[in-house]
Amino acid sequence: VFTIASGAIILIPTLLKTLGLIEHIDSLMYRTIFWAFGHSSQQINVSAHVAVWYAGAAIVFGAKPMSEKVSRTAFLLYICFLQLGSAHHLLADPGMHASWKVFNTSYMMYLAVLASLIHGLTVPGSIEVAQRRNGLNNGLFEWLRKCPWGNPVFTSTILSILIFGFIGGISGVVMSVEQINMIIHNTIYVPGHFHATVAGGTTLAFMGLIFYLIPVLFQRQLIMKPLAVLSPWLFGGGIAVLGVALMGAGTLGVPRRHSD
Repeated sequence: VFTIASGAIILIPTLLKTLGLIEHIDSLMYRTIFWAFGHSSQQINVSAHVAVWYAGAAIVFGAKPMSEKVSRTAFLLYICFLQLGSAHHLLADPGMHASWKVFNTSYMMYLAVLASLIHGLTVPGSIEVAQRRNGLNNGLFEWLRKCPWGNPVFTSTILSILIFGFIGGISGVVMSVEQINMIIHNTIYVPGHFHATVAGGTTLAFMGLIFYLIPVLFQRQLIMKPLAVLSPWLFGGGIAVLGVALMGAGTLGVPRRHSD
């Protein structure tokens, strides 16, 4: 609702200026509402692919969240605080008070980060509980070693969690620190971050869901199964290398956009 409302509201002054009814749109106001729409629309992807993580664990292992109350609370934290991370697009802008920037991109956004940490720990945790319930109790990691690594539904889900959590999530928190943002703002570090989140996290999660749905919906087996098994690793590995390389180049100062 917040995302759609922001996108709709900003069309009003834009339309009025196009019709010649107003002469000026305040650029800071426009950018603030634009990013309320622009970044929050990506958070819809995040909420959706986190739901797919839970689905993947349930489909492959029959796993349930270790605590539904905790998981529900994490989604509530998303609703309350995730869109406030939009402020990190404005950290390099004059006009917004430093207190507003710090409040939104630290105290508030860290509560959304807490929610992602809960999801990122709960889903593998629920898989471990399910595996141990099935008798895989030898040592700390037998449950993990004997996961179905040849099942693309599982590998897509677990790679999505790892790439989104470690590459996308950590880089997003880093980008939201005002001092660091001054250095990497508008560098190619930024596409490195969102390739890890939206491509590495969201795309991989839905890739796994599709590998499950195709045989179920169409009652046909996947063709070229070895390629299906390999594809999450190829895509996930490629995205991980791409994201880290872009972040490294951005840290060295390569711009996101260029005049030519």
